[in-house]
Amino acid sequence: MIIEHLIFGIGIAILAGLISHKLVGKDHSWIIVASAFSPDIDVAMDILHWLLYGTIGGFITEGAAFHGSFHNIGSLFVYAAIVALALRPLKVHFLESFSLAALGFGAHLVEDGLTTCVPGYAYLWPLSGSELGLFVLPCER
Repeated sequence: MIIEHLIFGIGIAILAGLISHKLVGKDHSWIIVASAFSPDIDVAMDILHWLLYGTIGGFITEGAAFHGSFHNIGSLFVYAAIVALALRPLKVHFLESFSLAALGFGAHLVEDGLTTCVPGYAYLWPLSGSELGLFVLPCER
């Protein structure tokens, strides 16, 4: 999945970079590529938990994060706001960095929606807790 997220993120970043360079005169499309991996931060948290506590299954405790915890629009908006605030000292405009970070995060969600079999992730959380998927590709490998 890492290569798929990279290719999908780069493809969208090229298009967004061309448009933003034409409109703004700057190209911050690297934010999209970096953000395309951000929903999978729960995997890193799972590894950290395993290293600290030695639990083979990772996040087994109730209420803890598991893979897919951050694959939703609620996390998208929080992540985009954090990135936009973090990039302010680098003179990247808030709205530009917010939209590019959200676009990269959203690219990850769309790509997962295209390739995820039943059940999917709760993409529309906090609006809905239903697990969804686009189910475009067959579940067989």
